Amino acid sequence: MQAISEELRDDAVRWLILLRSEDASEIELEAFRRWLAQRAEHARAAYEVFWLWLLLGMLGWPDIDGVPLIH
Repeated sequence: MQAISEELRDDAVRWLILLRSEDASEIELEAFRRWLAQRAEHARAAYEVFWLWLLLGMLGWPDIDGVPLIH
């Protein structure tokens, strides 16, 4: 299996940010579905990025002296 390109990974991150913002329109959701269906690499990149997002959420966010680094 070939490694996912940085460009595709960046695209997947942009999709994740849009979808997590809860501001995505139906047109944007359909565009995401089309992007996923275009190539297997798109689906792999989305899976990798979304899985990492979920994993980081389960681990919790680090803090320094009780102040979270992520707000």
